[in-house]
Amino acid sequence: QAAFASLEEVKSIVKFLKQNNPSYFDEEAEKEIMASPEENREDVSSGGGGESVDEFFYPALRLFIETGTASTTMIQRRFGVGYARAARLVDQMEVKGYVSPQNGSKKRNVYITMDQYRELSGDED
Repeated sequence: QAAFASLEEVKSIVKFLKQNNPSYFDEEAEKEIMASPEENREDVSSGGGGESVDEFFYPALRLFIETGTASTTMIQRRFGVGYARAARLVDQMEVKGYVSPQNGSKKRNVYITMDQYRELSGDED
């Protein structure tokens, strides 16, 4: 818990700090911070910014297709990865339309078929 600070007090403090503390301002950082979550999520999921696809993306997607449901916990258990990485994989799949949005604690539906997966991944298996 903390003391209450009104919006006016916060603005006053920020104004004072800006006026009395020289700082380096990175406009690229501002763009990244101010971008909507969907824009940031789309960049990551589409491989934008030079990022490569996670090594577990296609195996996790295949697992979801085979089981018919998708969950972060399933990725964690099957591939031994942490929550953040597993959640990022599921979020990327949601943005691409492969799995349904989160619905409370229920597992997500899978919208991609095995044939579509094979075409996407190049997996002939």
